Amino acid sequence: MNPKILQPASRHFLAWLVLSIIFFCLAVVIAAQTYVLHESRERIQAQIAEVENRLAKRPVIKVSKTQLDEKKQWQQLEKEFQYPWKHLFAAIEKATDKQIELLELMPDKASRLVILRGEATNIASLVAFVERLEDNPNLATVYLSHQEKVTRERLETLGFEVKVTLR
Repeated sequence: MNPKILQPASRHFLAWLVLSIIFFCLAVVIAAQTYVLHESRERIQAQIAEVENRLAKRPVIKVSKTQLDEKKQWQQLEKEFQYPWKHLFAAIEKATDKQIELLELMPDKASRLVILRGEATNIASLVAFVERLEDNPNLATVYLSHQEKVTRERLETLGFEVKVTLR
């Protein structure tokens, strides 16, 4: 027989049992809190990584000077195509006759102003030319800005400058 079995139970046994249960519950609470903190730390680190990726500098593509010049030329060409050349030439062809000779056409694409220089045989043909230009719906304003007599050998003509603004 075992002599310890017959001994009376220690009076401290109950205190030790309660104390061990309290320590066990405390260990479970600490483990649960540690798990929650670990999960929130993982989530915050993932959010930080995502923000860092979004804020990271994107690689800058270096464009050479020749590529910039080529791009500028293409843009100028596109502006040329968008300019209403068709309407301008149709209006000029419709307004001219045999008594009007156009010598120069100077467009200003930014302000849509076109300067027409030429010669007319007489003042009546010049006035008729300007009036026909004014009647064209594609032209906003038409005015005679300059006129003078031009003499070449024995031929006298009337030199003129007409300014036209396109719509």
